[in-house]
Amino acid sequence: MSKLKVTTISDPDNDNAALTIDSSGNVTAPQGFVPSTQLSHRNLIINGAMQVAQRATSRSSIGATFAYYTADRWLIGSAGGTTARYDMSQSTDAPDGFGHSLKLECVNADATVDANEYQRIEQRLEGQDFQQLAFGTSSAKSFTLSFWVKSSVTGQYTVTFDFNDGTTYRQRVAQYTIDSANTWEYKTITIEGDTDTSIANDNAYRFGLFWGLRAGSTYNTTDDGDVWFDETSAKRMYGQNAVIGANVGETWQITGIQLEVGSVATPFEHRSYAEELARCQRYYATSYGGYQLAVDIQDASFASTNFPVTMRADPTATVYAASNGTINKMSRYAGITCTVSSVATYPNGIRLIQHDSESNGQSWGYRWTADAEL
Repeated sequence: MSKLKVTTISDPDNDNAALTIDSSGNVTAPQGFVPSTQLSHRNLIINGAMQVAQRATSRSSIGATFAYYTADRWLIGSAGGTTARYDMSQSTDAPDGFGHSLKLECVNADATVDANEYQRIEQRLEGQDFQQLAFGTSSAKSFTLSFWVKSSVTGQYTVTFDFNDGTTYRQRVAQYTIDSANTWEYKTITIEGDTDTSIANDNAYRFGLFWGLRAGSTYNTTDDGDVWFDETSAKRMYGQNAVIGANVGETWQITGIQLEVGSVATPFEHRSYAEELARCQRYYATSYGGYQLAVDIQDASFASTNFPVTMRADPTATVYAASNGTINKMSRYAGITCTVSSVATYPNGIRLIQHDSESNGQSWGYRWTADAEL
């Protein structure tokens, strides 16, 4: 092994010291350090370490439709009527440096993959957060995806990237291989930017990525050519040979997901739980185990709740009785409930009204959820 021993690295034209190294090995940039990529907030993924699970830490027998169940922002999607079902959990089985992973375990097997079926795990993101990619211009930037994955089923899997400008929908497929069963493996994928189509600059679903679990021939027959293409079903999960859900007990899990500008996968950007929770609450929020109070004023109860953060858009709000969880009710002592007559929603909160015949000054308890997912 050879060594280069220097104390100064200088600009060849003006002999300005660019880097100096002292006797202890400390490196200084006297002229200032200007990174080519940003040093913080590199990760464009939300909840990539699976820290936040507001809805639940586990759900049983899921996989029939598109829905959010456990770890925030992570959606399971299904099409074609497959009967493969999974228990999904925010698992504590994770690679070193991580506390959680998203885990699927098959509890109802479907060994036959019909042509028109697929299942996948995905995240959907707002277009306004991806303008830095400069898609649709000659300056379109490459990006790199990195993640940890583990499965009992070895073979070739796919990750599909998609985006749109509001009219044209574009996709790109990449393959990765799980080489060893039941072993955490680190994967990186770099994709060049698309110079043809821009990403719409708004708060709608404009950029997404999904990991294939199983894919029928309708979505897996035509080579994508390693280029961006206008959305085409036959290319959507090209190269997905592995099948999850063919046998009871099969598992697939993932964590440490990072998507960043550039062609190099940097170490995972760990964010605090509080910061990650706030990012998730832009899309889904809940009163958790606590409850709010509404107070009678002249035979009508009025209440308002401010959300922890401003949500992406006016959410769909569900109000339910604090005592027994009955939807569209509020509750009081001795199990008495009353019906909520109206709920108004805004990005910053909700306001509800309930008319009743009770005496003035009574308190009613209620809980709520608010959903502004993409």
